[in-house]
Amino acid sequence: MVKFHQTRMLSTREVENNKFDGKIPSTIGNISSISQIDLSQNKFAGEIPDSFTKLVNLNSFNVSHNNLSGSVPSLLSKRFNASSFEGNFGLCGYRSSKSSSSITR
Repeated sequence: MVKFHQTRMLSTREVENNKFDGKIPSTIGNISSISQIDLSQNKFAGEIPDSFTKLVNLNSFNVSHNNLSGSVPSLLSKRFNASSFEGNFGLCGYRSSKSSSSITR
């Protein structure tokens, strides 16, 4: 498996639908060149790392349908729509696509 902290010039990280589990590596937040992350449809648990807020080139982000919990970092919830986060029943702090209010589970 790729060691994320050793990969500085990556632009896309797509590992969707692989049944990966555990926590999302916070070291992904150190890959300043990354523009797309798709970690959807896995079994990741825990929180979305705060280090992801450092990814200023990120224009596509999807962590839907995992087992994530906690609050979505506010910069991510403002930049990406609800479909990026849906299917994580313990996740809160993003705007629901069904209403303009924040989800607070």
